[in-house]
Amino acid sequence: MWSMAAQRLTQITPPVATPDQLWQRVKVASSAVPQEHIQSLFESMPRRVAALISNNCGYSGRNHISQKSINLII
Repeated sequence: MWSMAAQRLTQITPPVATPDQLWQRVKVASSAVPQEHIQSLFESMPRRVAALISNNCGYSGRNHISQKSINLII
């Protein structure tokens, strides 16, 4: 979902001048993501988490997720 919102943000001109403008644009971009896409992401979470677990990915002990884990999620 956030990648879709970020893509929309990069297409907007002119660039934001203040943090408030950025926040307004983030709200607009995130609300424009189709509900079906959000529902699909929600429904796919059990499969994504299972893939992380089965590949011994996830928490690395260093408070971050490995790049391999990120690739499995997206």
